[in-house]
Amino acid sequence: PVPCGRWRRRSVDGDRRRRLGVLGVRKKLLAVARGDQAADLLLTGGRVLDVFTSSVIEADVAVVDGWIASVGPVRDAVEKVDLA
Repeated sequence: PVPCGRWRRRSVDGDRRRRLGVLGVRKKLLAVARGDQAADLLLTGGRVLDVFTSSVIEADVAVVDGWIASVGPVRDAVEKVDLA
């Protein structure tokens, strides 16, 4: 498994977050979730726990500014990491 804190430190800069503000981060998250913008980090070949059905699914996870933007197929990302 990849430690989340390591990737968060690499992809999130405190000054950058302050400049974007809450609304800026939200807009970017929504743009990536819709597929209009590339994610900062894409984790492929991993397994995700679905807490609603208690099942483990194979899915890609898109990360933007340290936040999960989407789980599932993603078109583009700045950095891709294969977890398989």
